[in-house]
Amino acid sequence: MKRPVIFRKRFIPSEVIELKDDVLLYRDDAMLVTRWNTLKPRHDMAGGISLYLIDKGCKISRIHDAFGRFLHYYCDIIHTDYSAENDTYIFTDLLADVIVHRDNRYSVVDLDELADALEGSMIDTAVMCEALRSANRLLNSIDNGEFHSYTNLIERYVSM
Repeated sequence: MKRPVIFRKRFIPSEVIELKDDVLLYRDDAMLVTRWNTLKPRHDMAGGISLYLIDKGCKISRIHDAFGRFLHYYCDIIHTDYSAENDTYIFTDLLADVIVHRDNRYSVVDLDELADALEGSMIDTAVMCEALRSANRLLNSIDNGEFHSYTNLIERYVSM
C-alpha cells in the first residue's frame, strides 16, 4: 500500500507537522488508520492507533501507555484537505476534543481554545460551525452506540 504524505495542522500553537513516522495500516476513500508514537516523550501516554473518519470530521485515537495498555479514546475534531495530485492529506485540528473513557463516559475538552481561536481571528465562523457540527455528530455517535463500530475497527489493528 502506497503511503500518502500526512500533515497535522494546528491553530494553537500555529504549526504544520509532517507525520512521517506514522505507519499506515489501512486506507480507503472514507478513512485512514495509522499507528504512531508520541512526537515528544510524555509521561501520560506513549502512542496509539488513529482512525481518521474523513467524511465525519473526526480522528479517533486509541491511546496506550508505554506498556501498550489501553488508556482511553481521544477524539480530535478535524477538517481534511486532500490533494490527489500529490497524494497528500492535511488534517487540521479544529480544537474541540472528546475523551471517551473505558466506562463509555466522555468529556468534551478544549472548547475554550475554540473560543480563543475565534476571538483571536485564527478561525472564522465557518470553521467554528464546522467544528461544532462535527463535535455534535461525534457525541451523537457515542450516545447512540455507533461509536463502538469505530472502536471495533481500531481494535482489529491492536495486535498487528
